[in-house]
Amino acid sequence: MELTGKTSLLSRDLKRILSAVDGKSSANELMEKAGGSPEKFTSGLDKLKAEGFVRELVSGASTSANS
Repeated sequence: MELTGKTSLLSRDLKRILSAVDGKSSANELMEKAGGSPEKFTSGLDKLKAEGFVRELVSGASTSANS
């Protein structure tokens, strides 16, 4: 995951999850860093993705269709 967008209107829980995002860790590693229940983490991460604050990085994927 990596960060995108503005964070000023996020709840404390969403900011906690967002602060764990480093662009290198898997979702499971982020959940360990952020703490809290798995359900709240998953829900929060889904909300952050839907609102454009984070996006999922796929390792090994080609960035160009003409590669």
